[in-house]
This record gives sequence, structure tokens and C-alpha cells, in this order.
Amino acid sequence: MLNKSDMHSLSKIFALFSRVSEKTMPEILALFGAYIEKQGEAILNDPNINKDPIKLSMSLLNFRKEMDAVVDSGFCCHVDFRKKMITGFSRLLNCFDRAPLILAVYIDYEFKKGISRYIPFEINQPSSHYRFERVI
Repeated sequence: MLNKSDMHSLSKIFALFSRVSEKTMPEILALFGAYIEKQGEAILNDPNINKDPIKLSMSLLNFRKEMDAVVDSGFCCHVDFRKKMITGFSRLLNCFDRAPLILAVYIDYEFKKGISRYIPFEINQPSSHYRFERVI
């Protein structure tokens, strides 16, 4: 159901399982965490996406938005699923050794894109009137 984005059915099944037995909740959480790690690793290991840090970052952010929607609508904003999602993404990025570099490139890209809307002629040019002699 996560692959097909069938949130209506997922929310009904979640409501049923959450009422029936408390033993099923840890199993559903484990499956949800495994899904996040499996899909995240597929994104990180995709050779077409992995070459470009910006595409890779955008793909991970889009996947994060999808999982936010799943937690919000499919699992009724359940706190345990939100924590499992955050833990899964943290574990995924911590295991990926190029994560700091890719995030730095993406943040730099976003800053330059954002700055270019305001002052396109001053980007990447040293400015003489913004010199700091000493930082206190």
C-alpha cells in the first residue's frame, strides 16, 4: 500500500490494527522503518541520481515529503510512526558516507538560487565594501 500510495486503505487498516491488538503495532512500525530504509537505500544507490548531488538531495527530500504524507494521512499522525520515520532517515543519512558533502552542495545551491533572485550581479564577486577586519 505504501508503494501504491493508497492512503485511504492504509488508514483503515491502521485503525483496525490499532484497535484489535497492541502486539501488531511494533510489527507495523518495524515494517514501516524497513520500508523507509529500503527505499532510501534504493535512492542512494541509484547510479543515475547518485552522480548529481542536487538530484540526490531533491530525491531524498521528495521521499521525505511522501513519508510525511503517509504518516499524516495513512497513520493518522501517530507519534510512534513519526519517530520511526525520523529515526529511519537519520540512520539512512548516517550510514551514507557522502551525506555531509551532498548536503553542503545542495545548501550552497539553494543559497545561490535564493540570493540570485535578489542581487544577481553581486554573486561570486568579491565586495570591497563588506570587509571585516576583526571579528569580536
